[in-house]
Amino acid sequence: MIYDKPDMDYRNLKAAACLADADAKVGREINADAADLSAFKAAGGKLIQYHGWSDSAILPVSSIKYYTEAAAKLGGEKNVTPFYRLFMAPGMEHCGIGPGANAIGGVFGLPAPKRDPGHDVASERKWRAVSSDKP
Repeated sequence: MIYDKPDMDYRNLKAAACLADADAKVGREINADAADLSAFKAAGGKLIQYHGWSDSAILPVSSIKYYTEAAAKLGGEKNVTPFYRLFMAPGMEHCGIGPGANAIGGVFGLPAPKRDPGHDVASERKWRAVSSDKP
């Protein structure tokens, strides 16, 4: 993908040089670390992000750091919340699973272990309890 050489001898590669080459070739397209969301906001974009507090693959604080940086670039949180929300999920591991609410129909569309508000954040009972005063 980076070198376009299927017969390349990987044993001679150096990790730091490969990372630099990868960033130079495809970094702009695949890196998700640009915190300036002004063009996204101007285009009418809406972003809902979630991250599990029990994620061992990607540190949960990285999402908080990104959100904070995006807010700073746009002049504060009041300018970000109309189009970008970050939800931290207690007990959720990487993209789902875990002892807490973790089935939200995300990338992998993980089903809830039980159809109940304790595990399925899309559960009708949980949604009504959070979004309405009606029983």
